[in-house]
Amino acid sequence: MDDFPYPDSLPGAVDELADPTVMCTLPFPFVGAAVPHRFKLDDTTANWTYVGRVKFKELVKHLKNVQNSYHYSRAWFYGTEGYGKSHLLAALVCYLAAQNERVVYIPDCRMLLRDPVGCVRTAMLFAWANDIPSQKEITKLDTQDKIDSFLTSRKYTLVVDEVDVLRTSYFPEEGNEGWKQYRWLLGVNFGNNGVFCSSSNDREHWALSDGGGRHSVLQVHGGLTRVSHVKLDQNSFPTTL
Repeated sequence: MDDFPYPDSLPGAVDELADPTVMCTLPFPFVGAAVPHRFKLDDTTANWTYVGRVKFKELVKHLKNVQNSYHYSRAWFYGTEGYGKSHLLAALVCYLAAQNERVVYIPDCRMLLRDPVGCVRTAMLFAWANDIPSQKEITKLDTQDKIDSFLTSRKYTLVVDEVDVLRTSYFPEEGNEGWKQYRWLLGVNFGNNGVFCSSSNDREHWALSDGGGRHSVLQVHGGLTRVSHVKLDQNSFPTTL
């Protein structure tokens, strides 16, 4: 891929994940909680099926925009229901994690509303899965303030799906719990990369909440590309991630 944003330790991976003729299985990058209904896991492997989408390459480029620019605060990804935004985000998390990028991934903001500390702490355990001392520290974080202290001193990418769940109007309301959690996510992500995703009817939210121009925005509409699907060879990147 042109202008590849990471060390090319997975040559051709972005092109394969963006190829609508590709079908592969990937591990679900969140542990210790119920998997969102949008993902159907295999009972034996606990993997889910991903079908390539051409927008994957654009999603990676928008993340690069954020990484390489002082102007953008995060990438904002929104579009119609049924396009496969959640699958694209989960595939992005797998792709980054396979290159040893630390990714704090929240697949469903309903979990954040029910238990903000538990949800983010679980996501952090995935991000620091290969760091035992940090994992031990993470398990002891029992307040949002303690999570703040841990995250603000470290580099990572925050990936959040269904952000629109956190608010009930286009404007902040005093005492609105969803808005409080949204602002908390913005705070802990300050100085780091982020990818937020919401439905297309939430397109005004990014403009009103953070000035609009501060986001590298990717909009999608429609469903899967109409092509035949071919499984990748067992030795290729996605099936061995």
